[in-house]
Amino acid sequence: MITDLTKYKRIFAFGCSFTGYIYPTWADIIYKSMSPDVEFYNFAKSGGGNVFIANRITEANRKFKFTETDLVVVMWSTYARIDFYKTDDSGNHGQWKTPGNIYTQDMLSKQAVKELEDLNWFLLRDLSIIDVTTSYLNNLPCDTIKLMSTPFDYEQTHREMKVEPITESIINTYCGLKDEYPMSLFQFMNFKWSSAIKYKHPNHPEMEYFIDYHPTPVDYANYLLKCNVPLSQKAIDYAHESFSKLKTDGIWHSDVIKMFAECDERLSVAYKVLW
Repeated sequence: MITDLTKYKRIFAFGCSFTGYIYPTWADIIYKSMSPDVEFYNFAKSGGGNVFIANRITEANRKFKFTETDLVVVMWSTYARIDFYKTDDSGNHGQWKTPGNIYTQDMLSKQAVKELEDLNWFLLRDLSIIDVTTSYLNNLPCDTIKLMSTPFDYEQTHREMKVEPITESIINTYCGLKDEYPMSLFQFMNFKWSSAIKYKHPNHPEMEYFIDYHPTPVDYANYLLKCNVPLSQKAIDYAHESFSKLKTDGIWHSDVIKMFAECDERLSVAYKVLW
């Protein structure tokens, strides 16, 4: 168990938009509990799935060579996501494409989705990836904080689908993996995402206010405390102050980005470091 966050020299964060976003996430709150001179690398990406996250972890370790003075933090994403790396026509440059949930993304055609989609395949794929990467992290010299955004059966329950026998069998096969992790963020939030943050969004002019269903900074802080992460009072205050700013009347999406420019800057810098 981690009892002192101030002893680390570097922190590396991995995940989806729950980990790196336009306003502070759980990773930013942990960072605020650390020494002022700690190096923070946030390799999360909005829409990122677990294929992307696992790749980022191994890439970062190969590049930075995690040591005893490093803290690696990861929050696994939902599993019905599709990630792929695409090289441009010149063959010299490429980037990760992370359109998000395969059922709501707009990057792949309906025919491609029809050929690929199978919740049981997604579950088999991602639980295997999480299992292997968890063992990989456990054998590195760095300390880790490993979290789940959702429980294994999230996609079925979220879509109000009956859990099939094969799905139960897959989940049972990986039941021991749950012991490596505390309760998921979704469970902590009583199986309902937040709707407390609302702002005007230029991409949604039909809405008076766009409802952002990401957890609030206070939600993240409370979840970390539940998971026995030793947050400082400074970090807890930071979460509450950030949430207060986000509740400003008439706020725009662009205002949020400007308010928390350091969050956006960290992601922009980190995105150029790895493939």
